[in-house]
Amino acid sequence: MYFVSRELVEQIANSSVVQAGMDAAIGSAARGLPWEDVFTGYSLSEVAQGQNLAFVHMGEVAFSESGRSHYSHGVRSTSLVYHDKSLARLRGHHAWSTAHECRTEASQIRIACDDGPHVACNNATWRRCYYIHNGTRCPPERAGARRHS
Repeated sequence: MYFVSRELVEQIANSSVVQAGMDAAIGSAARGLPWEDVFTGYSLSEVAQGQNLAFVHMGEVAFSESGRSHYSHGVRSTSLVYHDKSLARLRGHHAWSTAHECRTEASQIRIACDDGPHVACNNATWRRCYYIHNGTRCPPERAGARRHS
């Protein structure tokens, strides 16, 4: 999951480079269409411009998904985003999360950014930032895990 500013969405929507990439992807649909997050990343790397570009990596405490990826550890009490295509699993995870959630107030969320600029395909510079989770206040309990007394 990602959040993109209005200004960056306008840059993407008005870009002939992105439109050409989209047309090429649709034209080669026999191999499958690109995933929306992959295409969004491609679009941003090709056209985004600005003085304060940054992306935030949420990490596995806040993000999980189904399948066989690095992030496929199941839903946690700290999950903000769970990516799955199975409605039955989503419903089950939602029910578990509702009973076990650990809310973090917006004022308690901390982000840290590294110093080095990251250069995109179009030579725009980005800052890479990270979500810092308070594991003491809100331990990342996994669904189905047993609690030890």
